[in-house]
Amino acid sequence: MDRGPGYLNGILSLFFNSQGPGGEYSEQERLAVPYFHRAKAAELLADLDRRFPNAPERADLHARLMEAYAATAKTMR
Repeated sequence: MDRGPGYLNGILSLFFNSQGPGGEYSEQERLAVPYFHRAKAAELLADLDRRFPNAPERADLHARLMEAYAATAKTMR
């Protein structure tokens, strides 16, 4: 019996996968980079909101962050 749920599936997936694990890992890592960039941008924008609530640039930065989210959503379809 598989004591680690998913362990056997992971091994079988690597065995039957047509790509090498290294290639698949690097592809998934490449796809993940925009998510980390958006998350960091959101953190920085939240910090800017706290520290400079009256900054006139905030509205434009929020709009650009929403555009980045929308662009990523379109590519995921």
